[in-house]
Amino acid sequence: MSPDDTLDEDDRRQAEPDARTSRRWFLAATGLTGLAGVGGFAFAQQSSNTYEFGGEVAGWQARSPAAIEGETNPTLDLAAGTEYEVVWENLDGAPHNFVIQDADGDRIVGTEIVDEQGATLSLTFTATEEMAQYICTIHPSSMVGDIQITGGESATGTGGTATPQADRFVPEGPTVGVQRVADGPLTSPVAIRSVPGMDGAHVVVDQPGQLYFLADGELQPDPLLDVGPTLAFGREGGFDERGLLGLAFHPEFEENGRLFLRYSSVDPYSDDGLVGPGDREFPDDWDHVEVLSEFRAVGTGSQLGVDANSERVLLEVPSPQFNHNGGAVTFGPDGYLYTTVGDGGNANDVGLGHVADWYDGNEGGNAQNVRANLLGKVLRVDVDAGASAGDDEPPGSGLPYGVPDDNPFVGTGGMDEIYAYGLHNPWRMSFDGGTLIAADVGQDLYEEVDVIEAGGNYGWNVREGFHCFDAANPTEPPAECPSSAPDAPPHDGRPLRDPVLEYPHTYDGTSVGISITGGYVYRGDELSELSGRYVFGDWSTSFAEPRGRIFVATPDGGGSGTETRAATATSAATGTETGAGSPSATATASPAGEGGEATPGSGGDDQLLPSDQPWPFEEVLIEGGEGQQLNRFINAFGQDSDGNLYVLASRTGRITGDGGEVYRLVPAGDGDQISQPEMETPMPGADDGGEGAGESAGNETTNESAGTEAGNETTATETISTDQTRTTEGI
Repeated sequence: MSPDDTLDEDDRRQAEPDARTSRRWFLAATGLTGLAGVGGFAFAQQSSNTYEFGGEVAGWQARSPAAIEGETNPTLDLAAGTEYEVVWENLDGAPHNFVIQDADGDRIVGTEIVDEQGATLSLTFTATEEMAQYICTIHPSSMVGDIQITGGESATGTGGTATPQADRFVPEGPTVGVQRVADGPLTSPVAIRSVPGMDGAHVVVDQPGQLYFLADGELQPDPLLDVGPTLAFGREGGFDERGLLGLAFHPEFEENGRLFLRYSSVDPYSDDGLVGPGDREFPDDWDHVEVLSEFRAVGTGSQLGVDANSERVLLEVPSPQFNHNGGAVTFGPDGYLYTTVGDGGNANDVGLGHVADWYDGNEGGNAQNVRANLLGKVLRVDVDAGASAGDDEPPGSGLPYGVPDDNPFVGTGGMDEIYAYGLHNPWRMSFDGGTLIAADVGQDLYEEVDVIEAGGNYGWNVREGFHCFDAANPTEPPAECPSSAPDAPPHDGRPLRDPVLEYPHTYDGTSVGISITGGYVYRGDELSELSGRYVFGDWSTSFAEPRGRIFVATPDGGGSGTETRAATATSAATGTETGAGSPSATATASPAGEGGEATPGSGGDDQLLPSDQPWPFEEVLIEGGEGQQLNRFINAFGQDSDGNLYVLASRTGRITGDGGEVYRLVPAGDGDQISQPEMETPMPGADDGGEGAGESAGNETTNESAGTEAGNETTATETISTDQTRTTEGI
């Protein structure tokens, strides 16, 4: 879409914050017992039957009584017939409520949803034998704990710190070993890339903003580059999804020294407008800007460095919320650069900064709107075209990149940079030959892997995984939803695309995973049982303990990524976007749920088992790890130029200290013994000692990638190399 194109009023409309989140509504509408005020706990009276919590996406943080203080999602021991009070404070400004459910997940009593940080609500209730768990219905996979009723039977909930049984949903697969190749000073690594032309040399990306040089099994202590001072992050408790998120070397790096970063910036590069398409602005109440920038390397070998003053901003995408940022960046075999951007954050693709789309059945819809913004998309640009680095033209008068002519929305009224859309938070993607594979973090119920095709619509927020989605009731998939986008331009009526696999957050009462981590198809020589298969994982089955999992899937005939129609879905869309033309189609349609008994899209009761999915998958077991697990939070995977696979992990799952690690997958018998992490997982609000930042999986936690904490200011030099020293503050 050219800078001169205009948008309809509906496209321009940014969803206003829900009036209910204002302090005025909060004070007026809390007809619940014992409103405690805003901004902290200030209670006139407290009884021995009062429980105090801090509520955040990472979990319910117990404050009192003393028996559970400091615990996350503790079990509540209640006596039937006794009156209790629960008082909770919204710690992070995300939407939360406190609801008590029975064993079937039906609501018994609860509070309203409040998304004002510092808001405090209380709930008074009488304990009954039916009470089984307490939960935030917006973030049910992380904010959930058990209730034990004295004298009655209580069902075991899906939350807390219960150890999940790996064989309850995903079957056991091959066993491998791991060798640790790097740890401190890493905080929480999110990518590793081989340096072109340098055998055995890699660059590790740490979310606080540093690039580290890894060669001959040794991680240099001084970063090649530190963009930390420009990053947007620093939420209470160290939970954040922003930061330095991705790195890609130019295909001709050996000749031109060009490398590309994706990071979250506090402000736009210039006051003259956002770099990129159209006349876009950065609203004052939006959170940050997702940036794609080019840098230049200097030196080679042990003298390799990155010129900090060489930055050339190529594209800026404003983001209204702190979460759902995507951040993967890679070059395809066509020489073009691909990058992922999440749907703008919050939850359900609604709220501040989420525009209307063609489907009126759900509020919001950045991921489905291809005319208003670049959120919820895979983008493709030509970094070898466009305005040159020496041009002094202001942003918008000449794009610093080119748009491939065959991008699907060129000439349609949609934004030219879009390659695929309908994604929630695509966390890590990779090419296997010409096949592009992305892992899309889910909302409350399902995680998925997608094969990305030009013009593909992956369904969010019409669907989550194989299932229909209701933004107003995210934990209750409706029986019907549209199976295709409108047939009016800029859409072309093609079916929504199913994932190649999905898994639920819980199955039969046991946690399966909470935030998917994308990986790679293994093309190395050492691990025959993984050969030609897609290795990926999940950040953890628990927010309180490091229980990341590694999976491996078998592509069906090369993973062509078919388009499928949900058998019970309605075929008519309820609205359209206007424009002209249509994207090109490359895929063919096939029946939904092929190979399985369940009918994708038919609601929440149907679940395809791993063996019945388009890409069957199983769990990779780790020799040398307790319980045959790595017992780490798994942030990302990496693949070097020889096809070896790496796991980028964290001992803490928080953005603090030097808890980051990098492991290489090796044959069973060749790996290390992996001990349980010795360092404690810090709880929100704990004193992190001013340490750096990082990422707990780039995932979200209502399936969100986790994040970062401020404190990485540095005294910069123009060029930083591996054998130079630097002055640092706060690292």
